[in-house]
Amino acid sequence: MLALFFPPGAGLSGPTSPASPSSELGPFALTAPTVAAHTDFNVSGTSGTSGSFTSHTGDTIVVFLTAFGSNTMAVSDSTHDLFSKVASASQPSSNGASSLWIFAAYNVSTGATKKITATIAGGSTDSAAVAVVDVTGVGPAPFDHVGSVANYTTANDPRNSSALVPASASDLVLGMVAAHETRVWSAAGGDKLLNDEHSPVPNALITTVDLDRVASAPGSVWINATTARSGTYWMSDGLSLLPKGSSGHPAKFTFTETGLSSGHAWYVVVGGSVNNSTTAQINVSLPNGNYRFSVGPISGVIATPSTGSITIGNSGGTRAITFAAAADDWPTYMGEVSRNGANLNETSLSPTTAPNLTKLWALSTGYMQTEPIVQHGTVYVGGTNGYEYAINASTGVQVWKTFVGQVVQPNCDAKAQGITSSATDYGGMIYVGGGNITGNLTNGTAGGTRSTPRPGTSPG
Repeated sequence: MLALFFPPGAGLSGPTSPASPSSELGPFALTAPTVAAHTDFNVSGTSGTSGSFTSHTGDTIVVFLTAFGSNTMAVSDSTHDLFSKVASASQPSSNGASSLWIFAAYNVSTGATKKITATIAGGSTDSAAVAVVDVTGVGPAPFDHVGSVANYTTANDPRNSSALVPASASDLVLGMVAAHETRVWSAAGGDKLLNDEHSPVPNALITTVDLDRVASAPGSVWINATTARSGTYWMSDGLSLLPKGSSGHPAKFTFTETGLSSGHAWYVVVGGSVNNSTTAQINVSLPNGNYRFSVGPISGVIATPSTGSITIGNSGGTRAITFAAAADDWPTYMGEVSRNGANLNETSLSPTTAPNLTKLWALSTGYMQTEPIVQHGTVYVGGTNGYEYAINASTGVQVWKTFVGQVVQPNCDAKAQGITSSATDYGGMIYVGGGNITGNLTNGTAGGTRSTPRPGTSPG
């Protein structure tokens, strides 16, 4: 039996349709940069030049080199783009020295057919193997991260080469292997092998391998290559290129609120994380992109907007949230996420009026262990019989009921149990912890359900 009591003459508005449920929170994927062209060539003596390839205005050109001997490398192209050194390292080998070099020209000024020239200078001008990658769709900053060079001077059996490169989601990660002695490498671990340039110079058997991979999530990306032969010296390194529309680095976005009393806690879920504050501002830091947000339920007030989307750019951004009084709402267990059990906008009840409460209505529902919630003039409550009920708060008339499920837990209760926890109204959906050991989402108007198994379970 469920009974609700209200002061004499105190009425509740009839049921209204809740807002449409928001889509799953999280960033929208950015379009990763793509390889527009790649080529390779050798340097024998002091310089060498690639074949022609087409580049576009705004592209980034990355050049990987493996040099034999104690040399210094430089890179230029036929349209006078400015190349800067991104990384370099050297190591001794059994019959000399070899070095790894990465150069890049960012945001090239002219889209045209180009040729790359690599120049060797130093005490031992021997040879180099060169790989060139032209990338389009790169963001406003040249790189997200450059990896640390892995120098495998004493490797006895280097069948796998790994460049560990930090990256943000949708970055294009380029990795290289600089090998002393000629080796035929292949991609490993799902990475793509662009090319494998071998130097034909007999006294300088060297290899440059370049690989690419799109990062699926923030973190370190392993660019892997493997060779069937052993007994060589090699190094590896890489860099990650940002997609357009992303800086790759967190930018601050500010939510501001009006309508809450001073010091009252409020919550915003954005990018999959819960952010809270007891001041008028909530600041979130996320990489540039588009995100969904939802405002956490608070008893006695309604947030506008309660859900929506935001775009975070290099300059951050703001979104204003307005809380308006809704004295009859109780959207979750104990009123709100902080579980304070208080509705600060309730004015009808007081120590003076409480003794005058009378029964407004009653509805037979079976045994219940849950606290009802009230939202938009509708009461939501679950029973141990496995049903969730929607009831008109003013009349006590059942709007709908939907079966969520029951479960038997012998170590707890031999009898089948249904819903034993309170529902929560969030973003226009009624969330119910059901007896089928799943998370259930119930449309507040129609009463339809969707079940999402918890880890390690299956729907009942």
